[in-house]
Amino acid sequence: MDMHAMGGGLEAGNATMTMHTECDGSLDISRKGSWQGHILPGSVFVMWGAWWAYNVCLAVLKANHSRPYAAQPWFRMGLKRFYWMEPLLKIILPPLAVSVELYFDHTAFRYLYCPKGTQYAGRYAVTHMNNWQHTSIYPAFLVSGVTDVLCLLGVPLPPGTGQSVLALAFGVMSFIMGSHRKHEPLDAAVHLLLFYSMLLVTAALLAELARPSSPALGLARAWAAVFLGAWLCEVGVIEFDGLPQWSTDYAGSAMFAPVVWAMIGLLVASALLALFASLAALQRRGLLPAPPPRVAGSGADGDCPWQGLDPKVEPRQASMGPDAGAGQTYTPVSDGQRWPAAFHIDV
Repeated sequence: MDMHAMGGGLEAGNATMTMHTECDGSLDISRKGSWQGHILPGSVFVMWGAWWAYNVCLAVLKANHSRPYAAQPWFRMGLKRFYWMEPLLKIILPPLAVSVELYFDHTAFRYLYCPKGTQYAGRYAVTHMNNWQHTSIYPAFLVSGVTDVLCLLGVPLPPGTGQSVLALAFGVMSFIMGSHRKHEPLDAAVHLLLFYSMLLVTAALLAELARPSSPALGLARAWAAVFLGAWLCEVGVIEFDGLPQWSTDYAGSAMFAPVVWAMIGLLVASALLALFASLAALQRRGLLPAPPPRVAGSGADGDCPWQGLDPKVEPRQASMGPDAGAGQTYTPVSDGQRWPAAFHIDV
């Protein structure tokens, strides 16, 4: 039997363990991933989705005839020079996540190929496969951030490019997770549910791309992102906190995982409803803050300049200055007037 192809699962206490053969032929028994490897990215998705939810709620409550609701892949932050912080973070965070995944969270670099001089030189290092599968998720988000910046700079990309690339990023994540091999029933169950969570975000983004004037789809996208992050954090708790109910030596843990997943989804939906109700109450009292100005060079609050997702709304003019969008006017247009005759960006 080729020991390099061997893989199996063990339990040490309540922590799930993985058994593989190292490049030198020795047996490796190690934890699958880490607590922080689930909690940190999970927290990022929770905050990202909450940011989307807050801004979508503002946009819905403040929408009117001259400024109807329109889908957008990202939202402007209240910073004069760095209002485009969301695209910037999509560019900065993926390389940091890759560095942590392959090096800083370990005692040595997690190489992809077995090095020369080892028994299995040139083959994939099976004990590092999980890390490399995880890192393959991040580049698509970097591409999404670069796409947003290109749109801001006035590169004439096709309509809806920003939204499409963001959907692609979550689609890549879903595909990688869906093909992620797991052996133990509990581990397989929680990661299958994680795959479903990623698919929900992807589906919401694609639906929003098709129906950009639907606030419900914008809220669905925000809900799905928070749900994804919350479940990713819960997976870290299930697999690494050593709780007896999540032991892998009996079927009850895998059977109950879908119940917890569904309840987290319901809890996130309830929190989103409470957020909307709270902001609506503030609006009735005249205390609701104004939504962020339309992002510079954006026909749909964050998509490419003259290429907004909403066919009924077009900018007359955009500016790349720090106060861009503050005094912009938006005029409903007919489908036959999709492309403005005169549009420019002041750099």
